[in-house]
Amino acid sequence: MTTNDELGERIWFLVDGEVPEPGEGAIKGHEALCILNPNKETAEIKITIFFKDKEPVRDIRITLEGERMFDIHINDPSEMGGYKIPVMKPYSMKIESTVGIVVQHSRLITQNNYPIFSTIAYYQK
Repeated sequence: MTTNDELGERIWFLVDGEVPEPGEGAIKGHEALCILNPNKETAEIKITIFFKDKEPVRDIRITLEGERMFDIHINDPSEMGGYKIPVMKPYSMKIESTVGIVVQHSRLITQNNYPIFSTIAYYQK
């Protein structure tokens, strides 16, 4: 924890990102960041996206009020500060916040043998 009263951590990393094809069924393939702000203060969140073969995309900004959560669909520009991550392109993220948050990553693949899976991101103390 970053202070005695603050919950969560301020710096998080997601290293295994790759937005799947949406598929043709009613349920669309996607990736999401579920961010929880368990504190009373508003979190100002900054995301940096890293790629293997090009410069990072910096300063994607999200505001999350205190004691709220936001399920951000990574492939939806309206939820990602106007940026759309290319489908099937591996990426990693750094997520920084002005207050402690908790970050979880999930991916839904619509192929027959693949379900939704979810992981807790790595945090930096």
